[in-house]
Amino acid sequence: NLKVTAAPPPCTDDNFEDNDAAPSAKKLGQNNYTSLRVCYGDIDWYAFQVKKGENLKIDIEFDHSKGNIDAVLYDSDQTTSLASSTSLDDNENLEYKNRSQVDSVYYLKIYGTTDVNNTYSVKAIIEAPPPVCIDDQFDTLSSKNNDYLSAVALTGPDQTIPSLVL
Repeated sequence: NLKVTAAPPPCTDDNFEDNDAAPSAKKLGQNNYTSLRVCYGDIDWYAFQVKKGENLKIDIEFDHSKGNIDAVLYDSDQTTSLASSTSLDDNENLEYKNRSQVDSVYYLKIYGTTDVNNTYSVKAIIEAPPPVCIDDQFDTLSSKNNDYLSAVALTGPDQTIPSLVL
């Protein structure tokens, strides 16, 4: 019996190769990266520096009809999965907030699920944490002045209150 198997079509690497393993991951920042390519048997790895409290959002855009692409975000140990996106349609989306007390590097693995030869783009957004609100002199009271039941009474319509934080 003769078994014939068609080879996948030739695939040209993108400019970020060789990034086929986490140790050789291409370092990316907040930006839109286009003209990327995942080839049959090829895995692409990227690294993102995320400061403590920041939120990392990643959108991977591709045409599913040309082959399915999935993605997994790993912790700095490169083995602990933090988020994944494995839909069966166009595009994958991941989001992860650095809740640790230190800045961290997270690793994104992008791969084709079958004989994939497909192009994609990565849009990375790194959002700073919301500013910390510092209590004003009215919040230091035992009532905390956080709702209408514990509101602090002001003494007159023309009163000036310095350093009031809303």
